[in-house]
Amino acid sequence: MKRTSDLALGAMFLAVMMVLGYIESMIPLGSIPGIKLGLANSVLLLSLYWLGIPFSFALMLAKVLLSGLLFGNPNAMLYALSGGILSMLAMMLMIYGVKGMSPVGAGVAGAVMHNVGQVGVAALQLQTSGLLYYMAILMVVGVGTGFLTGTVALQLMRYLPKERRERFFAKGSAEKDSANEEKV
Repeated sequence: MKRTSDLALGAMFLAVMMVLGYIESMIPLGSIPGIKLGLANSVLLLSLYWLGIPFSFALMLAKVLLSGLLFGNPNAMLYALSGGILSMLAMMLMIYGVKGMSPVGAGVAGAVMHNVGQVGVAALQLQTSGLLYYMAILMVVGVGTGFLTGTVALQLMRYLPKERRERFFAKGSAEKDSANEEKV
């Protein structure tokens, strides 16, 4: 039964990610190409907390594939895949490797690394290091968009099942409480 409910939840997450990605593709943000809010990453970040690493990684792969087939091309899929893999690795490291890391911090790390992955692939394809200047701009933008996506995910976490909320949030607050008691 749990597997079925996880599958249904994952399908819903994927649908929401696809809709958000499509809407974002129609909204230009300034004159710099390639900049998007990345709201679909809020859903992916929430999935990492709710459904775990393997399921969330599969969601990212499905989003890249479906978005590329429906709205892009093979080249766009390559950029999205490289950014998606680095973003997922960064968010996984922040969530599961750094105790007490906020979803906002994980969102920032994910957004910045997504940009690093995409610019890295572009630099390899175009055989130019001039894109590194562009990466500096995208890093700053990534911090802003990652802050936004992490904040959205943090607000959505109120809807996590109780055992998931306790797993990620009770540990950090319990450790802080015991540290404060030792100081007194």
